[in-house]
Amino acid sequence: MSEYAPSVSVVIPVYNGATYLGEAIGSVLAQDYVPLELIVVDDGSTDDSADVAAQFGGVLVIKAPHRGISRTLNAGIHRSTGELLSFLDADDRWTPGKLEKQVIVLTQDPALDIVFGHVRQFVAGSSRAVEEGEMSVPQPGIGRSAMLIRRRSFDRVGDFSIEPGMHDFMDWYARAIEMGLRSRMLDDIVFERRIHDQNVGRRTPERQRQAYFNTLRAALARRRSPAEPSGRECGR
Repeated sequence: MSEYAPSVSVVIPVYNGATYLGEAIGSVLAQDYVPLELIVVDDGSTDDSADVAAQFGGVLVIKAPHRGISRTLNAGIHRSTGELLSFLDADDRWTPGKLEKQVIVLTQDPALDIVFGHVRQFVAGSSRAVEEGEMSVPQPGIGRSAMLIRRRSFDRVGDFSIEPGMHDFMDWYARAIEMGLRSRMLDDIVFERRIHDQNVGRRTPERQRQAYFNTLRAALARRRSPAEPSGRECGR
């Protein structure tokens, strides 16, 4: 890397995720990248999530009432100070060198807004008929945990939507595309998504389809009314 190292803020939202949260935090702190700011936002958990996060030195832990993933993410973003933003779900983990690889790409191309990378899924603590630790074939990761974005670029798009029934990241990414943000996909695997009993079926296929439909409908509405601003927190 060049001598200049932009500051990175990482936001981990958690709701009753104490089981895997420590591993998620550890995968961020193991990046060996500085300057790094790690913010864990506890969305009103009833387990020991906040206590797990507090065991790690230098991690900012924010406790909030249970309000859902979008408001939780937005709360962390509003407290962050980094020039670059990244995210990780509390039951997933980054691969070694994730941040450095993505930071290099952003610093080498000032016109680039976002860098993504590949993701692979692995099975842990699942009762399904597959082997523990089984890995999937890597796929392009268009999602929060695979993304590193310039803060000023994120602010152009605005916060994650708090409208009920929306797919938070898909809606945000659709707005980013509409605004012409430039992105690049790395061939490297940058994070691993854990498949386990607690996240399988968290959202029913019907609700998932409805969320996709609502996201598409909102995007079409913006095309009909392009002058409407997205706002800092959609749906406020």
